[in-house]
Amino acid sequence: MLLNHTLSLRAQRRLCYSAASLCVVVTAVLWGWLAWPESPQDFPPASGPRVAVRPTALVPVPSDAEVRRLAMRRLRQPLVDPPPVAKTSQPKRTGSASKSKMATRAPRLRWRLVGTVLEAQHSTAILIDPRGQIRVVREGEPLPETPRATLVKVERSQVVVALGTRRVELRLARESGADQ
Repeated sequence: MLLNHTLSLRAQRRLCYSAASLCVVVTAVLWGWLAWPESPQDFPPASGPRVAVRPTALVPVPSDAEVRRLAMRRLRQPLVDPPPVAKTSQPKRTGSASKSKMATRAPRLRWRLVGTVLEAQHSTAILIDPRGQIRVVREGEPLPETPRATLVKVERSQVVVALGTRRVELRLARESGADQ
């Protein structure tokens, strides 16, 4: 019957709105049926005191003390543990020869080189200071909190630091087996 008649624009709109409404109702009914809890115990309480629910996860929940301990950790530190320093026992030196060698020895710089970024005009070194903080220093800049130390040259696997009138080389610390 509807095929023989033409529908006005108003009738077409009503038909579309009715069909869309029917689709929404059917979807809501199906969704409610699929998502409906199987037993009344699955319903959350409507009001009243909250009941502590024990988690059913496979991962154990840490205690409050453990959470506090983890929250107090220093988060800004290197992502890898530094390699252990091998302790070597050196014989004691006595006499004037050892004093003269000590006087001509290069000054010790307690910074470690962990990376370099080579660019045409702004080469950068990634260093770890004596307190374990990661510092990024450009060529020509002084090392933070180190008097009279300036980063002079950045190369692929080492940097040169001017410490007063002397120059000290810091070599890149390689991880065992990382570049093989």
